[in-house]
Amino acid sequence: MSRPSNDRRSTLLLVVVALLLVVALVVGPLVAVGAWVLTTDRATYTAGPQRIDGVDFETAVRNARTAGFTVRGPEYVEDPPGYAPADATDLLDRYGTGLRVRAITYSHGPSDLTVVLPTREGGPSRVVLTNASVADRDYAVADLPPTDWAAARLAEAFDLDDRRARAYVEALAAEVGDDGPALVPRPSAPGPSVTVRRAPDMAGARAALAGASRNRSVSSTGGDGTFVEFFDTGDRTAARIDYLVPRVVVTVTEGDVRYRLWLDWLGGVRLQVRLPAGERLPEGEYRGEFMWMFDTLGLPPDAVDAFEFEYEASGYVS
Repeated sequence: MSRPSNDRRSTLLLVVVALLLVVALVVGPLVAVGAWVLTTDRATYTAGPQRIDGVDFETAVRNARTAGFTVRGPEYVEDPPGYAPADATDLLDRYGTGLRVRAITYSHGPSDLTVVLPTREGGPSRVVLTNASVADRDYAVADLPPTDWAAARLAEAFDLDDRRARAYVEALAAEVGDDGPALVPRPSAPGPSVTVRRAPDMAGARAALAGASRNRSVSSTGGDGTFVEFFDTGDRTAARIDYLVPRVVVTVTEGDVRYRLWLDWLGGVRLQVRLPAGERLPEGEYRGEFMWMFDTLGLPPDAVDAFEFEYEASGYVS
Protein backbone atom coordinates (compact mmCIF):
# COMPACT_ATOMS: atom_id res chain seq x y z
CA MET A 1 0.00 0.00 0.00
CA SER A 2 1.38 3.36 -0.96
CA ARG A 3 1.89 6.09 1.63
CA PRO A 4 -0.63 8.91 1.62
CA SER A 5 0.53 11.99 -0.16
CA ASN A 6 1.39 15.17 1.74
CA ASP A 7 -1.82 16.82 0.47
CA ARG A 8 -3.92 13.90 1.65
CA ARG A 9 -2.24 13.89 5.06
CA SER A 10 -2.83 17.65 5.38
CA THR A 11 -6.50 17.18 4.53
CA LEU A 12 -6.88 14.40 7.11
CA LEU A 13 -5.15 16.56 9.72
CA LEU A 14 -7.50 19.45 9.03
CA VAL A 15 -10.52 17.14 9.34
CA VAL A 16 -9.27 15.79 12.69
CA VAL A 17 -8.60 19.30 14.00
CA ALA A 18 -12.05 20.45 12.87
CA LEU A 19 -13.70 17.47 14.59
CA LEU A 20 -11.80 18.19 17.79
CA LEU A 21 -12.91 21.80 17.66
CA VAL A 22 -16.54 20.75 17.20
CA VAL A 23 -16.27 18.35 20.14
CA ALA A 24 -14.69 21.07 22.28
CA LEU A 25 -17.39 23.57 21.38
CA VAL A 26 -20.19 21.10 22.15
CA VAL A 27 -18.77 19.24 25.14
CA GLY A 28 -16.89 22.14 26.74
CA PRO A 29 -19.96 24.17 27.70
CA LEU A 30 -21.73 21.01 28.89
CA VAL A 31 -18.78 20.17 31.13
CA ALA A 32 -18.69 23.74 32.43
CA VAL A 33 -22.42 23.73 33.15
CA GLY A 34 -22.15 20.36 34.84
CA ALA A 35 -19.26 21.56 37.00
CA TRP A 36 -21.18 24.71 37.89
CA VAL A 37 -24.25 22.72 38.89
CA LEU A 38 -22.18 20.31 40.97
CA THR A 39 -20.45 23.15 42.83
CA THR A 40 -23.50 25.40 43.33
CA ASP A 41 -26.38 22.97 43.80
CA ARG A 42 -26.85 22.50 47.53
CA ALA A 43 -29.33 21.16 50.03
CA THR A 44 -30.33 23.66 52.72
CA TYR A 45 -31.86 23.88 56.15
CA THR A 46 -33.24 27.42 56.48
CA ALA A 47 -34.83 29.00 59.55
CA GLY A 48 -37.06 32.04 59.40
CA PRO A 49 -35.97 35.22 61.18
CA GLN A 50 -36.22 35.79 64.91
CA ARG A 51 -35.37 38.76 67.11
CA ILE A 52 -33.36 38.13 70.26
CA ASP A 53 -33.52 40.73 73.04
CA GLY A 54 -30.45 42.06 74.77
CA VAL A 55 -27.93 41.38 71.99
CA ASP A 56 -24.67 43.35 72.20
CA PHE A 57 -23.90 43.57 68.49
CA GLU A 58 -20.34 44.90 68.74
CA THR A 59 -19.37 42.30 71.34
CA ALA A 60 -20.89 39.51 69.23
CA VAL A 61 -18.90 40.61 66.17
CA ARG A 62 -15.70 40.84 68.20
CA ASN A 63 -16.28 37.38 69.67
CA ALA A 64 -16.88 35.91 66.21
CA ARG A 65 -13.61 37.31 64.90
CA THR A 66 -11.69 36.17 67.98
CA ALA A 67 -13.05 32.64 67.51
CA GLY A 68 -11.78 32.57 63.94
CA PHE A 69 -15.22 32.51 62.34
CA THR A 70 -15.56 34.02 58.88
CA VAL A 71 -17.25 37.42 59.33
CA ARG A 72 -18.56 39.54 56.47
CA GLY A 73 -19.38 43.08 57.48
CA PRO A 74 -20.61 45.02 59.30
CA GLU A 75 -22.54 45.87 56.17
CA TYR A 76 -25.83 47.23 54.98
CA VAL A 77 -28.31 45.41 52.82
CA GLU A 78 -27.76 47.91 50.05
CA ASP A 79 -24.84 50.16 49.17
CA PRO A 80 -24.96 53.14 49.45
CA PRO A 81 -27.06 52.66 52.55
CA GLY A 82 -28.99 55.84 53.27
CA TYR A 83 -29.06 59.06 55.25
CA ALA A 84 -27.31 59.43 58.63
CA PRO A 85 -29.76 61.38 60.82
CA ALA A 86 -27.20 63.33 62.85
CA ASP A 87 -29.85 65.68 64.25
CA ALA A 88 -32.18 62.91 65.48
CA THR A 89 -30.46 62.12 68.77
CA ASP A 90 -33.40 60.12 70.16
CA LEU A 91 -33.20 57.77 67.18
CA LEU A 92 -29.43 57.39 67.47
CA ASP A 93 -29.68 56.71 71.20
CA ARG A 94 -32.26 53.99 70.54
CA TYR A 95 -30.85 52.37 67.40
CA GLY A 96 -27.13 53.21 67.44
CA THR A 97 -24.95 55.61 65.50
CA GLY A 98 -24.94 53.24 62.52
CA LEU A 99 -28.62 53.94 61.86
CA ARG A 100 -29.51 55.05 58.33
CA VAL A 101 -32.80 56.39 56.99
CA ARG A 102 -33.78 55.33 53.49
CA ALA A 103 -37.11 57.06 52.91
CA ILE A 104 -40.20 58.68 54.40
CA THR A 105 -43.46 57.80 52.65
CA TYR A 106 -46.59 59.89 53.19
CA SER A 107 -49.84 58.28 52.04
CA HIS A 108 -53.13 59.99 51.22
CA GLY A 109 -55.63 57.47 49.88
CA PRO A 110 -54.08 55.82 46.82
CA SER A 111 -51.44 58.56 46.44
CA ASP A 112 -47.99 58.34 48.02
CA LEU A 113 -45.29 60.96 48.28
CA THR A 114 -41.99 59.24 49.06
CA VAL A 115 -39.08 61.37 50.20
CA VAL A 116 -36.00 59.39 49.15
CA LEU A 117 -33.23 60.64 51.40
CA PRO A 118 -29.65 61.36 50.25
CA THR A 119 -27.19 58.48 50.13
CA ARG A 120 -24.16 60.72 50.65
CA GLU A 121 -23.38 63.78 52.74
CA GLY A 122 -24.71 66.91 51.06
CA GLY A 123 -26.49 64.97 48.32
CA PRO A 124 -29.97 65.81 47.05
CA SER A 125 -33.25 64.23 48.08
CA ARG A 126 -36.01 63.15 45.70
CA VAL A 127 -39.75 63.37 46.14
CA VAL A 128 -41.45 60.61 44.15
CA LEU A 129 -45.15 60.35 43.39
CA THR A 130 -46.82 56.94 43.19
CA ASN A 131 -50.51 56.15 42.94
CA ALA A 132 -51.97 52.67 43.37
CA SER A 133 -54.62 53.36 40.74
CA VAL A 134 -52.01 53.91 38.01
CA ALA A 135 -51.29 50.68 36.18
CA ASP A 136 -51.00 50.77 32.39
CA ARG A 137 -51.60 54.47 31.79
CA ASP A 138 -49.60 57.67 32.13
CA TYR A 139 -49.63 59.69 35.32
CA ALA A 140 -51.99 62.68 35.43
CA VAL A 141 -52.31 65.71 37.71
CA ALA A 142 -55.39 64.09 39.26
CA ASP A 143 -53.12 61.37 40.66
CA LEU A 144 -51.46 63.89 42.98
CA PRO A 145 -52.70 64.18 46.57
CA PRO A 146 -54.33 67.49 47.59
CA THR A 147 -51.95 70.42 47.26
CA ASP A 148 -52.41 71.70 50.82
CA TRP A 149 -51.75 68.23 52.25
CA ALA A 150 -48.70 67.62 50.02
CA ALA A 151 -47.19 71.03 50.79
CA ALA A 152 -47.61 70.46 54.53
CA ARG A 153 -45.82 67.10 54.32
CA LEU A 154 -42.87 68.53 52.38
CA ALA A 155 -42.67 71.46 54.81
CA GLU A 156 -42.33 68.94 57.65
CA ALA A 157 -39.80 66.76 55.83
CA PHE A 158 -37.47 69.62 54.87
CA ASP A 159 -38.32 72.42 57.34
CA LEU A 160 -39.64 74.61 54.50
CA ASP A 161 -41.94 77.60 54.60
CA ASP A 162 -45.32 77.19 52.89
CA ARG A 163 -44.31 79.10 49.75
CA ARG A 164 -41.28 76.93 49.01
CA ALA A 165 -43.12 73.73 49.86
CA ARG A 166 -45.90 74.63 47.42
CA ALA A 167 -43.31 75.40 44.74
CA TYR A 168 -42.08 71.80 44.92
CA VAL A 169 -45.63 70.47 44.72
CA GLU A 170 -46.24 72.67 41.67
CA ALA A 171 -43.02 71.38 40.10
CA LEU A 172 -44.22 67.83 40.66
CA ALA A 173 -47.57 68.67 39.08
CA ALA A 174 -45.74 70.15 36.08
CA GLU A 175 -43.97 66.81 35.60
CA VAL A 176 -47.32 65.14 34.97
CA GLY A 177 -49.05 68.03 33.19
CA ASP A 178 -50.85 67.48 29.89
CA ASP A 179 -48.03 69.23 28.02
CA GLY A 180 -45.31 67.19 29.68
CA PRO A 181 -43.74 63.93 28.45
CA ALA A 182 -45.51 60.62 28.97
CA LEU A 183 -44.46 59.15 32.31
CA VAL A 184 -45.32 55.47 32.37
CA PRO A 185 -44.44 53.87 35.73
CA ARG A 186 -41.46 51.51 35.77
CA PRO A 187 -39.96 49.46 38.61
CA SER A 188 -36.82 51.61 38.61
CA ALA A 189 -38.80 54.86 38.46
CA PRO A 190 -42.27 54.22 39.96
CA GLY A 191 -43.52 57.69 39.19
CA PRO A 192 -42.60 61.29 38.41
CA SER A 193 -40.24 63.00 40.83
CA VAL A 194 -38.59 66.29 41.71
CA THR A 195 -35.18 66.93 43.26
CA VAL A 196 -34.89 68.82 46.54
CA ARG A 197 -31.41 70.19 47.17
CA ARG A 198 -31.89 70.63 50.88
CA ALA A 199 -31.04 68.45 53.84
CA PRO A 200 -34.05 66.59 55.25
CA ASP A 201 -35.22 67.45 58.75
CA MET A 202 -35.50 63.96 60.22
CA ALA A 203 -36.08 65.10 63.79
CA GLY A 204 -38.80 67.57 62.76
CA ALA A 205 -40.48 65.17 60.33
CA ARG A 206 -40.63 62.37 62.85
CA ALA A 207 -41.83 64.65 65.65
CA ALA A 208 -44.63 65.95 63.42
CA LEU A 209 -45.73 62.41 62.56
CA ALA A 210 -45.57 61.27 66.17
CA GLY A 211 -47.65 64.26 67.26
CA ALA A 212 -50.32 63.60 64.62
CA SER A 213 -50.47 59.82 65.02
CA ARG A 214 -53.30 57.87 66.54
CA ASN A 215 -51.20 54.71 66.49
CA ARG A 216 -47.52 54.04 65.96
CA SER A 217 -45.65 50.74 65.59
CA VAL A 218 -42.20 49.47 64.65
CA SER A 219 -41.55 46.29 62.67
CA SER A 220 -38.99 43.76 63.81
CA THR A 221 -35.70 42.98 62.09
CA GLY A 222 -34.62 39.51 61.05
CA GLY A 223 -30.90 39.64 60.42
CA ASP A 224 -31.14 41.86 57.34
CA GLY A 225 -31.01 45.11 59.33
CA THR A 226 -34.14 46.64 57.79
CA PHE A 227 -37.13 47.86 59.76
CA VAL A 228 -40.06 50.25 59.36
CA GLU A 229 -41.77 52.70 61.69
CA PHE A 230 -45.48 53.08 60.90
CA PHE A 231 -47.66 56.09 61.73
CA ASP A 232 -51.46 56.09 61.50
CA THR A 233 -52.51 59.73 61.33
CA GLY A 234 -56.16 59.00 60.46
CA ASP A 235 -58.44 60.67 57.89
CA ARG A 236 -57.22 58.39 55.06
CA THR A 237 -53.60 59.34 55.75
CA ALA A 238 -50.64 57.44 57.09
CA ALA A 239 -46.84 57.41 56.87
CA ARG A 240 -43.85 55.12 57.21
CA ILE A 241 -40.13 55.64 57.71
CA ASP A 242 -37.74 52.99 56.37
CA TYR A 243 -34.51 52.43 58.31
CA LEU A 244 -31.32 50.38 58.10
CA VAL A 245 -28.95 49.24 60.84
CA PRO A 246 -25.63 47.37 60.39
CA ARG A 247 -25.55 43.59 60.07
CA VAL A 248 -22.93 40.85 59.75
CA VAL A 249 -22.89 37.40 58.18
CA VAL A 250 -21.01 34.85 60.29
CA THR A 251 -19.95 31.58 58.65
CA VAL A 252 -18.51 28.36 60.10
CA THR A 253 -17.50 25.54 57.73
CA GLU A 254 -17.28 21.93 58.87
CA GLY A 255 -16.06 19.75 55.98
CA ASP A 256 -18.59 20.19 53.16
CA VAL A 257 -21.24 21.70 55.46
CA ARG A 258 -21.53 25.47 55.88
CA TYR A 259 -23.36 27.11 58.79
CA ARG A 260 -24.37 30.76 58.29
CA LEU A 261 -25.80 33.21 60.78
CA TRP A 262 -27.11 36.67 59.86
CA LEU A 263 -27.10 39.10 62.81
CA ASP A 264 -28.11 42.78 62.84
CA TRP A 265 -27.68 45.58 65.37
CA LEU A 266 -31.17 45.12 66.82
CA GLY A 267 -30.74 41.40 67.51
CA GLY A 268 -32.42 40.12 64.37
CA VAL A 269 -31.10 36.67 63.46
CA ARG A 270 -31.53 34.33 60.49
CA LEU A 271 -29.93 30.85 60.17
CA GLN A 272 -28.99 28.56 57.28
CA VAL A 273 -27.16 25.26 56.77
CA ARG A 274 -25.82 24.36 53.31
CA LEU A 275 -24.60 20.88 52.39
CA PRO A 276 -24.28 18.71 49.28
CA ALA A 277 -27.52 18.26 47.32
CA GLY A 278 -29.73 15.49 48.66
CA GLU A 279 -27.82 15.01 51.89
CA ARG A 280 -29.33 15.45 55.35
CA LEU A 281 -28.12 16.04 58.89
CA PRO A 282 -29.64 14.94 62.18
CA GLU A 283 -31.58 17.83 63.68
CA GLY A 284 -29.63 17.58 66.90
CA GLU A 285 -26.37 17.99 65.00
CA TYR A 286 -27.15 21.27 63.23
CA ARG A 287 -29.02 22.71 66.21
CA GLY A 288 -26.05 21.81 68.40
CA GLU A 289 -23.69 23.58 65.99
CA PHE A 290 -25.79 26.75 66.10
CA MET A 291 -26.03 26.58 69.90
CA TRP A 292 -22.24 26.48 70.01
CA MET A 293 -22.03 29.46 67.62
CA PHE A 294 -24.57 31.40 69.71
CA ASP A 295 -22.65 30.68 72.90
CA THR A 296 -19.37 31.75 71.28
CA LEU A 297 -20.86 35.03 70.06
CA GLY A 298 -22.45 35.79 73.43
CA LEU A 299 -26.03 35.05 72.35
CA PRO A 300 -28.26 32.83 74.52
CA PRO A 301 -27.85 29.26 73.22
CA ASP A 302 -31.40 28.33 74.25
CA ALA A 303 -32.70 30.84 71.69
CA VAL A 304 -31.90 28.29 68.97
CA ASP A 305 -34.90 26.26 70.19
CA ALA A 306 -37.27 28.94 68.84
CA PHE A 307 -36.05 28.56 65.25
CA GLU A 308 -38.00 26.29 62.90
CA PHE A 309 -35.96 24.84 60.03
CA GLU A 310 -37.24 23.87 56.58
CA TYR A 311 -35.33 21.42 54.41
CA GLU A 312 -34.74 21.72 50.65
CA ALA A 313 -32.97 18.74 49.04
CA SER A 314 -31.69 20.79 46.12
CA GLY A 315 -31.51 24.33 44.90
CA TYR A 316 -32.83 23.16 41.51
CA VAL A 317 -35.06 20.16 42.22
CA SER A 318 -37.18 20.07 45.36
